[in-house]
Amino acid sequence: MKFIMECEVEADTILSRDIELRNGPRRYHFGRDEHGRWNSLKVVADVPDPRAFQWGLEPAPGPIMAHRAPSNVRAAPDPELIKSVINDMQCLEASDQPTAA
Repeated sequence: MKFIMECEVEADTILSRDIELRNGPRRYHFGRDEHGRWNSLKVVADVPDPRAFQWGLEPAPGPIMAHRAPSNVRAAPDPELIKSVINDMQCLEASDQPTAA
């Protein structure tokens, strides 16, 4: 099972092509716009314990109406994995920031 999170990036870094890096069980995809500027980051992470993710449909409460679906989607991802992926994204995005000389 894989968990994928993607975000837009505002950066001044110019890439000659899209880049994919692998670090252990994670892959990092750096996308770019038509000018070559880094504009997206996608992290693909292995899910070490799929039981930590709960996903499925459950009946919607109350009567079924024409404007309402008969089921609700229930999703509860592993909070530690989510925090870890967000931390990776923040660290990678921060690497584009200029440093003081």
